[in-house]
Amino acid sequence: MSHVASLPKAAPARVLACGAYLKNTACLIEGRRVVWSASHGDLVNAANREALDHSVEALLGEASGPFDAIAHDLHPDMHSSHVACALADRLGIPAIAVQHHHAHIAVVQAE
Repeated sequence: MSHVASLPKAAPARVLACGAYLKNTACLIEGRRVVWSASHGDLVNAANREALDHSVEALLGEASGPFDAIAHDLHPDMHSSHVACALADRLGIPAIAVQHHHAHIAVVQAE
């Protein structure tokens, strides 16, 4: 299940964010539209990692065009970072590492 929201101003790029290790949620941003996946919980659990994999594929299908980048947590050993880097490689686009505290700030700004 996903949640759709609207930004007050269009984002400059179409990005899929794969989230962090704890309290993971993936997100698609395109234009003014934001699509959040269901919460996957902590990625220590194999079922939660599998749920993230499925959500990322579903969000790929939600996009109205090609992605400009895939965002992921700065920590390289997280499952969500592995998913993001593999997807970016598959799509031939940049994988952008984001320090998760910066991501928290961005979410508050968007809300």
